[in-house]
Amino acid sequence: MLLSCESAYALLRQFQRDLEGAQAHVQSMLALATRTNQPWYQARAAEFIARRALQRGDLSSAASQLAEAVRFARTAGDLWNLAMLLSQLGDVERMRGTHPRAAPLYEESISLFQMLGLRADPSRVHNLPYVDLAARQTRRAEARFREALEAFRRMGDPRGVAECLIGIGCVRAAERRPTEAARLFGAGEAALSSLGSTVWPSNRGDYDHWARIGRGALGEGAWNSAWSAGGLLGPDAVLRQADQSEFTAADGSGGRGGQKAAELTRREREVARLAAQGLSNRRIAEVLVIAEKTAANHLQNALDKLDVHSRSQLAARAVELRLAPE
Repeated sequence: MLLSCESAYALLRQFQRDLEGAQAHVQSMLALATRTNQPWYQARAAEFIARRALQRGDLSSAASQLAEAVRFARTAGDLWNLAMLLSQLGDVERMRGTHPRAAPLYEESISLFQMLGLRADPSRVHNLPYVDLAARQTRRAEARFREALEAFRRMGDPRGVAECLIGIGCVRAAERRPTEAARLFGAGEAALSSLGSTVWPSNRGDYDHWARIGRGALGEGAWNSAWSAGGLLGPDAVLRQADQSEFTAADGSGGRGGQKAAELTRREREVARLAAQGLSNRRIAEVLVIAEKTAANHLQNALDKLDVHSRSQLAARAVELRLAPE
């Protein structure tokens, strides 16, 4: 009974945005649940702590706490909450740029919901193609985005449809079709704005990454023009044009999906090579005798040009990207 009360009070305090008050109840719940070996409540407490870490922007702590919550949910045999927690942990891993870790989490979450006989949630199908994009699997990514889009349409969920439009826009940016990407982004964001909403936080990092790629390929003026046109056209018209590949000729970029990103500058290559070897921004700055912020900017430019999301991906593909010897 006391555990139930502590859990209810913690939830109430969170709804009231009293984070300190919620934290006190969460700590009491966790201590009591640990003492009495109640894994269901231990999972709830870890999830509460993870949410607060996310609000602070502490993705590392959030991932650690959600991993604990997953472990407790498995022990408790609570398959529904386990499926939800796996999906949340997948989102956090994607936000951290560790996309390969997110894939098995999303896949297990989907499998658990199917095992429980529950209707497939297109949100989870929508998350997986961002993992595909990080692995440069553009065809599979688009197929999954479209599968999720159709499911959102059947459910009458315009927000989900808008998120999928943006996802397909990311695919187009990865394929070096920036005009089409800009129009899809414009249509998706206009639809979200009409609902009083914005891009979901777990998708923001991927969206910003691919938008930078597309904007850099097309140029600021042309990008903004295409983005505005997409907003005026609306989701259905933009998708029809995408299906008919009407933007490819305007891009002048058809068939270049597998082509490497633009060549790095000399300094960007130096920074990327050192980062692939595991050096921090501070150490890179010392080696190259530049400011740490300058090193960070060069590294971000290199990551964008090379279509990678994180240092770990950069290191894993160092040979392919000619940043390390065979």
